[in-house]
Amino acid sequence: MPVPYFDFGYTGHYTHTKSGLALAPYRAYDPDLARWLSRDPIGETEGANLYRYVSNDPISFADPLGLYKKAWFKLEFTVEKCEIFIFYGHNTNKDVKINTPEACSAAGASTCYPGTVNSNITHPLPNLQMHDQTVLAGSSSDSSLANVVKNKNIAANNLGYDIDGDAQVAQMRLDALAKAQEMLNQCCKSVTIREYRNGIGPDQNPDITITK
Repeated sequence: MPVPYFDFGYTGHYTHTKSGLALAPYRAYDPDLARWLSRDPIGETEGANLYRYVSNDPISFADPLGLYKKAWFKLEFTVEKCEIFIFYGHNTNKDVKINTPEACSAAGASTCYPGTVNSNITHPLPNLQMHDQTVLAGSSSDSSLANVVKNKNIAANNLGYDIDGDAQVAQMRLDALAKAQEMLNQCCKSVTIREYRNGIGPDQNPDITITK
């Protein structure tokens, strides 16, 4: 008896050979049009565009059911001693973990779910968002925070560290610089600030190392 042949593509959906459609349990996707053929059954929960696939980011997400996106993999980071880690970006789900096992380290996140991520950081930066929301925390329209950041740009730029961009990310960068000075005074000969940008967001700074 011949074994049935089932063609499943990169996203895990069954490919209907004659039509070329990728079939999910709740709707069909047309790879030629790069969109679903029917509206999202759960409405605007995933955004106003009811036909696009996983916010146009198939590298980071999948939608096996045709209902909602989910991350391909869990993002997890470990911050070493005398390091400060900044995580930010749009299209970030709650499944992000930042480990700060060393007392002389710090981290912070500005994402679509900042509260979930930041509440699990053992050694967080100050002034972090501790509640969840559906957009990147602290948009550049936050004029009061943006003005504070702007007034502090000169000192930061002397270190070659760009503070422009989303206001909340900019505030984390300023807090990282202040935390670095604290760590230099208490437990480190040098401190490295690292950034990780997920999806679409402000430009990412290169790693910088601050010494006494």
